[in-house]
Amino acid sequence: MAKTVAIVHDEAEFQALAAAALRAARCQVVAYPNPRAMLDEFGDARIIDILVTRVSFAPGMPNGISLALTLRRKCPLLKVVFAARAEWERQTAGIGKLIPHPVSMARLVEAVTGSA
Repeated sequence: MAKTVAIVHDEAEFQALAAAALRAARCQVVAYPNPRAMLDEFGDARIIDILVTRVSFAPGMPNGISLALTLRRKCPLLKVVFAARAEWERQTAGIGKLIPHPVSMARLVEAVTGSA
């Protein structure tokens, strides 16, 4: 069964590259430009297995850590992968895996799919 991955990232190029790499790895992908857009669309019917997000977004937007914790209330087994600067490692520890910038798409796919 294909894993459903939600990419929540405000950089269009990253989002497009990540979506293409994950689809090539046979994941189902939905993408959102920011946490608010994802939360507005996220209903009880939508189940995701993995969240790929950054930590910081524009002022006034929820951050990726709060997004992950909010989504875990509905999806307790949600796996989280942060594509973020290495300086966020301490804050993301225990919540998800951090892939530091510059993000390698091969490393991202490995973190999402668990394949080596």
